[in-house]
Amino acid sequence: VTISEPTVLASSIIQIQDPSCFGGSDGSIDLMVTGGTQPYTYAWSNGATTEDLSNVGDGNYDVAITDANNCMQSANSTLIDPIQVSAGFTVDMDTTYLTSGATVQFYNSSANAISYTWDFGDGDSAFANDVWHAYLSVGTYTVVLSAFDSNGCSATANQIIVVMDSPPIAIEEVKSFEDLIHIVQSDGIIYIDFGFKEVTSIKISVFNIIGQEVINRNEVKVRDERIRVNLTNEKTGIYFIKVASKNNSLTEKVIY
Repeated sequence: VTISEPTVLASSIIQIQDPSCFGGSDGSIDLMVTGGTQPYTYAWSNGATTEDLSNVGDGNYDVAITDANNCMQSANSTLIDPIQVSAGFTVDMDTTYLTSGATVQFYNSSANAISYTWDFGDGDSAFANDVWHAYLSVGTYTVVLSAFDSNGCSATANQIIVVMDSPPIAIEEVKSFEDLIHIVQSDGIIYIDFGFKEVTSIKISVFNIIGQEVINRNEVKVRDERIRVNLTNEKTGIYFIKVASKNNSLTEKVIY
């Protein structure tokens, strides 16, 4: 009687494909098993029971192979994400005026990218690194920068640009006056804090983004106190609050 034994059960990773983008799940591992006695069963560390892995992401993967005689073999492989592409940019101003050209300069701070697409929110686009854009109409525009790497992976960043016809109020910068008045926001409520030593008559005006006056309070007598600016009947958005005395005024932009 001749008794023969099967060849040794063996396994090897013959090919791996790392994810094409950072955080992606299109990686794969190609496993080859030889010897032993078929059929084989597979137990991967991620729960898969197939011979090969597909649609997997960055990480270490172990597999235990068992043949029909309960002989066991193992293999492992590691998939690595490529470097992450990131998008970012800054601007020289986020509020601009048609009367001064409404031109905004955009400074690209993206990383690990080789090409870019700018969407200025008004139908125009550009494809350079640092760009500038001139707006032609009053409005609020969302600028989106898309950055791409050599694999076609992308990331986006966005910022809002406000375009007005002209500055609604001329701001007089009088340091001593500004030191006595502070516009603050707390829990969604806007207040004006005054720090005058004597009772002072002031005017409070609030303008919306298109320059319309939505609040007008004349001859308000204040000293060292806090006054609430009631915008509950107004839409959320950008407002300009002007506080003026007989000789001085200041204006601040708030987002309500």
